[in-house]
Amino acid sequence: MLKLLLKFGNQDAGIKSKSQNTAVNETIRQILKECFWDFEFTAEDILRIVKSGSFKEKMFLFEKIIPNSTNMLKALKIFAKDDLYKLLEKYKIPSFNHKLLQKRVSIAMFVFLTGTLMFPICPGGNPM
Repeated sequence: MLKLLLKFGNQDAGIKSKSQNTAVNETIRQILKECFWDFEFTAEDILRIVKSGSFKEKMFLFEKIIPNSTNMLKALKIFAKDDLYKLLEKYKIPSFNHKLLQKRVSIAMFVFLTGTLMFPICPGGNPM
């Protein structure tokens, strides 16, 4: 089991509880599976980048998560808040899949910079 010493969202994931540690480990496993299937990265590589990597390394990780993660918001929580703000601010949306990536970045910016994204629950699927 990995000993984690990084920021996970707003909380310090320095092994406060077994469930937090499991959640972080599961998130990293999901990132490896979905975003680095074509690389030989390990969980330790991801943790090193998040904790002490250069901005360029963090941007590389961020650029892999945005288009590839099926649970992008959860995956982005591995970054410290300050790093995440800078990454969202500096990210250049590529021309390939521009509309999709623009939507994903807009959602991330809304959730992490302004609050949580709330969807109304509509009976029968009809908009209120």
